[in-house]
Amino acid sequence: MATKKKLSSMKNSGVKNPAIITDGCNPELVKGADFDGIFEIPIINAPEIIAIPKAIVPFSKMNKVNPSGFAVCEYENDIEFADLLRNPDAYVKQFKKYQAVISPDASLYWDAPFAAQVVNKYRNHAIGYYLQKKGVYVIPNVRWGGDKVL
Repeated sequence: MATKKKLSSMKNSGVKNPAIITDGCNPELVKGADFDGIFEIPIINAPEIIAIPKAIVPFSKMNKVNPSGFAVCEYENDIEFADLLRNPDAYVKQFKKYQAVISPDASLYWDAPFAAQVVNKYRNHAIGYYLQKKGVYVIPNVRWGGDKVL
């Protein structure tokens, strides 16, 4: 009973994104996706035409440039693009103004547990796939965190 009361008071507390327990993997993002490998990472499909942006702008600074010819990247601290990880749908319309979006670069620390690296690799591809499905030109971010390749 106390937990229920506490949760409902959090709901009305005015906090924009209170911490709640979820699976964190947003399965709705990968509806219709093809998957690869033992960890079933969503596949970001190759585009029909290769586009090379003239410049890259970090997610946290994307509103400070004219989007024409730019690609948005998340090569910055994860906290700077945490809202994208939580709610990628909120950015689809804005991302369509840019030439491309590089799939999210959630941290793959070389010394992090392998399970944590797999989760962030999954997020990278799940959000990339979702944005692509919504009509955003996506450049896959390809990297690994340690001696194990994802």
